[in-house]
This record gives sequence, structure tokens and C-alpha cells, in this order.
Amino acid sequence: MGQIPHNKVLKQVSESNILIFPSRYEAFRLLIIEAMSIGTPVIASNVGGIPELIRDGIDGYLISPDDPELLAEKVILLFNNSKLARKIGESAYTRFLKKIELSKAIYKQAEWIEI
Repeated sequence: MGQIPHNKVLKQVSESNILIFPSRYEAFRLLIIEAMSIGTPVIASNVGGIPELIRDGIDGYLISPDDPELLAEKVILLFNNSKLARKIGESAYTRFLKKIELSKAIYKQAEWIEI
């Protein structure tokens, strides 16, 4: 598809029930952050810095990249339980606002520099 404008990426993610990110190695986590910023539940591999973003079972689900059965289990769980999917998405959005959103990140970095 080539390069896609940012607003179209967000539109696609917002129209999705779940973002599934089963990477063997940490890729750039921007898509996970974007999903969290709009409350889309995430199922991602427990690799690299991804666990710094997602608290397993709270803001999304973390899976081993070599466990397709667990991946399928979590996808089915969220598809069959819209209330849980909504709760996970809301928690991810709240975590985004508190920990990741740019104005918060800049403030935390400034605090760190002052120490």
C-alpha cells in the first residue's frame, strides 16, 4: 500500500475491533501507541519495549510470539466479550493519557533532568 497518511491509519485502527501485533522482535511501537490513543484494544508480543506500554490483562494482552494458540484465545476472548474489549480499550486510552501523551512525557522528562 505504500505510505499511508497518518489520519487514514488512525481511521483504520479506530474502525478495528482489535489491533493484533504479533512481532518476534520489537518493531517501532508507534502503531500500538496510536491504538491506545483511540482506545482500540491491543494484543501484542511480549518482546522488547512493548511490555512497557501494555500491562497484560489491563491495557491489552501480551503473548509469546511463538504461541499462536494463546493469540487465538485472546482474539476470541475479545471478540466474544465486547464489554471486556471496551474495558481494555478504555484502560489503554487512560494509560496513554497518563503515561504517553506528549505533554505528560515532556513534563516527566523535565522532572528527570531536574533531579
